[in-house]
Amino acid sequence: MNPVFNYDINGFRGEIDNIDDQLLALLNQRAKIAIKLGELKTAVQAEDIGFRVSSRENSIIERLEQTSTGPFPVGAIKMVFNEIFKACLSIQKYSDSM
Repeated sequence: MNPVFNYDINGFRGEIDNIDDQLLALLNQRAKIAIKLGELKTAVQAEDIGFRVSSRENSIIERLEQTSTGPFPVGAIKMVFNEIFKACLSIQKYSDSM
């Protein structure tokens, strides 16, 4: 194998690893805020504030799709963020048991 090619691949993989670490740190930061939000929602549950607010999720996805400059596929934004929303909702609901 060409050593320059191997260096390029390893360099790019290192960059991707760094980005993945940053993404995970940001997801954990988001999860911590989701826990606080879940505690707030539980405290005021008498006011019938739901844990899941689909209109809020939809507006986030729309905003991200409109502001995306690519090359990440716009169609994938919804799929990725729906998974993030599900995970954070689960954390909000069950943070007391964690």
